[in-house]
Amino acid sequence: MADLLDLEPTRSILHRSAAVLAVECSELRSAERLIGRALAGNPPDDIANELRDLLIEEIYSRRQAIGH
Repeated sequence: MADLLDLEPTRSILHRSAAVLAVECSELRSAERLIGRALAGNPPDDIANELRDLLIEEIYSRRQAIGH
């Protein structure tokens, strides 16, 4: 499903959910990749904004907190 760009919004929603789970498991690199794949498709604006917020507010802020 990751490469089926015509399956929006399902594709980006699944990527967002997987990225959230990855963040909760402290797999920040995996979460970042999932978000990148989701944004590389054609997600609806609201989902794209949620993905960007997750990237900035969760992943980048956690990296700064641990010094990476």
